[in-house]
Amino acid sequence: MRAKLPHTTSSVDREGLKIHYEIYGDGPDTILFVPTWSLVHSRFYKAQIPYFSEHFRCVTYDQRGNGKSGRPRRAEDYTLAHYIDDALAVMDATNTQSAVIFGVSMSGHLCNVLAAYYPDRVRAAITVGTNSPLVP
Repeated sequence: MRAKLPHTTSSVDREGLKIHYEIYGDGPDTILFVPTWSLVHSRFYKAQIPYFSEHFRCVTYDQRGNGKSGRPRRAEDYTLAHYIDDALAVMDATNTQSAVIFGVSMSGHLCNVLAAYYPDRVRAAITVGTNSPLVP
């Protein structure tokens, strides 16, 4: 059971790997809810989506290896670079030029990297309980 259903459900192909995404609401600004960890799917945000989708366009997606997304078998397919490229691919597939990005735990680090390397795509980054090693 869900408190709110998405109005769009689809996937984007990333080098032969399907990344599943959902869109809720149609507000003028978009919030991209970045998956928290590769073992937690996008339903993690089920308590936030009903409220925020009344005011924003909300995009969630399943991280590679979980939910309705593909499951690569090689360890090298689970790198930070792949996670960042997956987020950008979802943004492109959903016609999201820029977004407020939201992350919890590991995805907070992904949000910080997205904001640092793609500032034109990130309007703001909201992170909660994150580990963000920004320097070596």
